[in-house]
Amino acid sequence: MQAMTPLITHYNGFKFRSRLEARWATYLDALGVIYDYEREGFSIGTTPKTRYLPDFWLPRLESWLEIKPDTPEGPTREELTKCHFLAQARRTTQMDFLPKDTPRVEQIEEMDV
Repeated sequence: MQAMTPLITHYNGFKFRSRLEARWATYLDALGVIYDYEREGFSIGTTPKTRYLPDFWLPRLESWLEIKPDTPEGPTREELTKCHFLAQARRTTQMDFLPKDTPRVEQIEEMDV
């Protein structure tokens, strides 16, 4: 199966690397969740260092949010490793991956946003 090419999408003053990320931004906006898109890049891991640019920063939650398409395999080992190193570097355990489907409102309310 051939991978789909992300479609760059402009929304709310941001240039999203994919329509999926833009859809999540509209959802976060609808919920009143404050976010910043691709706010800060990191050089993480061991030598050689890996560059990582998380999708969203949620300041009220002091949490990074990474959006990935829903696949049967789930996040790749590389994606999980990047999140692990970022969590270590930032001294946090809060790093969320969200699938392509928009979550139910109850799930967002549980996040205490």
